[in-house]
Amino acid sequence: FNHIVMDSGTNTNDYARNYVIELSNDNANWWTVANGQGTGAVVTANFPITQAQYIRVTLKGSSTNWWSISEFRVYE
Repeated sequence: FNHIVMDSGTNTNDYARNYVIELSNDNANWWTVANGQGTGAVVTANFPITQAQYIRVTLKGSSTNWWSISEFRVYE
């Protein structure tokens, strides 16, 4: 996969404002594939094609709103 979409759905102000996406094959050793700043309800991250068993998204910023994900999609 090389493309992740985080969609907040109807919670339009609850998007990931500052995030890091990491991957792992063993849930112990992680590598970063993307980081960025969301600007709306649908946040996309693109990175080189890779394989992994685990995906971890960490928020790195703060907001007065919650972080909500209605759909989390992974694509190639």
